[in-house]
Amino acid sequence: MTNLWLAGEDQRVAVHVPVVVVGGGPIGLTASIMLSRFGIGSLLVNRRETTSTHPRARFIDVRSIEIFRQIGLADDIISGGLPPEWVQSVRYSTTFSDPEVWRLPTESYHSVPQPYSPTIPVMTSQDLVEAILHDAARSYSTADVRFATELVGLEQDADGCRVRIRDLRSGEETALTADYVIGADGRASTVRALIGGRLLEGDVNPLQIQDVFYHADMSPWVKNRIGALLFVYHSKGYGLFQPLDGKTRWRAQCTTFNPPVDPSEITEELCVEWIRSAIGDTEGELELELESIAPWNPEAQLCDTFGANRVFLAGDAAHMLFPTGGYGMNLGYHGMHNLAWKLAYVLGGAASADILRSYEAERRPQAERTRQASVGNARLAGELYRTHMRGGDVAEAAFRLRQYGNFQGMILGTEYRSDLCRADPDPPPAVTNELVDFAPVVRSGRRAPHVWLDDTRTRSVLDLFGRTYVLLAGGGLSAAVEQARGLEARGFPVAVFELPQHTLDNGHYRSGEDVLVRPDGVVAARIAAGAEPDLPRITAAV
Repeated sequence: MTNLWLAGEDQRVAVHVPVVVVGGGPIGLTASIMLSRFGIGSLLVNRRETTSTHPRARFIDVRSIEIFRQIGLADDIISGGLPPEWVQSVRYSTTFSDPEVWRLPTESYHSVPQPYSPTIPVMTSQDLVEAILHDAARSYSTADVRFATELVGLEQDADGCRVRIRDLRSGEETALTADYVIGADGRASTVRALIGGRLLEGDVNPLQIQDVFYHADMSPWVKNRIGALLFVYHSKGYGLFQPLDGKTRWRAQCTTFNPPVDPSEITEELCVEWIRSAIGDTEGELELELESIAPWNPEAQLCDTFGANRVFLAGDAAHMLFPTGGYGMNLGYHGMHNLAWKLAYVLGGAASADILRSYEAERRPQAERTRQASVGNARLAGELYRTHMRGGDVAEAAFRLRQYGNFQGMILGTEYRSDLCRADPDPPPAVTNELVDFAPVVRSGRRAPHVWLDDTRTRSVLDLFGRTYVLLAGGGLSAAVEQARGLEARGFPVAVFELPQHTLDNGHYRSGEDVLVRPDGVVAARIAAGAEPDLPRITAAV
């Protein structure tokens, strides 16, 4: 491994932290918060001076909001989202002044309650979310959050990690040790490079996107054509508009320019011309205030490893997706939810370090599945416009594209296969499209289904999870309940919760069946009535 320690200086290390988190974007900040909620100390370092001021990623899916509900931040994040009427659909046009090509309903974006979750998805923006996460991370005494600070050295052995960081304001360097390191430092990850990780061959979009953040009153052109994403394919190029507040904050993604322009020669003026052309503003009437332009090239690749020994990769450091669908940031949240409790259990003495191997085993298949979906969305969106241009059946092309905003199966139907989940004896529920269709089911390896525990619909079964294993008892005292209480008495973190009668035999949970659920809300095992539970063996992997 590359050795970046400064030669000739005192190498004594005086500081130790359980976890160093590299990267202060949404995933790194979430890691800090989750570890703090387990009482695990961490140091987070981030090169940037502040949290993001550019919108960047926008969509937070329903599973991510469930996770934020678990850590007490869901309401804050939802409050900054678009109103429900803006996220009912995705729209496709040539320009805003031309007849609409197609409107695609989008259940996965729509911010209204659904029976399968206690909360709702939200279309917001990364700058707002990062500020919320930053304040939350800094509120814990267990967390040291340092911006304008970079990682300059990382080594590890069987006993731990040796880390060197630099304060970019003062230039001062500090050496410290850590039990584990999380690299959540984005596409150009330093941590990934230092552990020898490499990006596998995937899909790279050769077209540079100009991500334009601006303020303007777009209502004279948008009119009633409101939607979460407003795609256009006009004379000056292809791209889309994204409403950020349903009022005057907007983002335009200029994907292609006609005639083609070298990326180095794209100016603010060209982007403004592109926007005017896309909305059909032939008279130059739109008044806009440009905030920032962020050029970037979409990539859809996985790293060949999600971790090496005591160092783990998360978010874009581990997997990069095309932006089509809004999956990328959510994939990072879901992955950190999987990793954080395992690190906390190991550091707290409740589990062997062997469970950390399950992070990649459980998350890599989902990352690849989601990567492929993002690539498929890009292809299908292009197909819809090509079909329109040649006068083909747009409805058929749109049906194939429906996964763009309808992907509950992908985010809620994830099924983990590892030593931490006992193999389920029954086949999975049959669905027509595994990305689109979601069938809630109590099944080993899957998220435990949501049911309300009270008549006021304020407490969900999902609210029971987060810190310990939970045995959901489906009918009084059973052998599984006795075993769970025995494990608890010996120090294993497990609680018993007897499901109210109204939650049984009405679709998900069954009378007499006990369900062991992990801290991340994933079913570890279900024990049928009269079956030998053998909880000590099931939890032995932990």
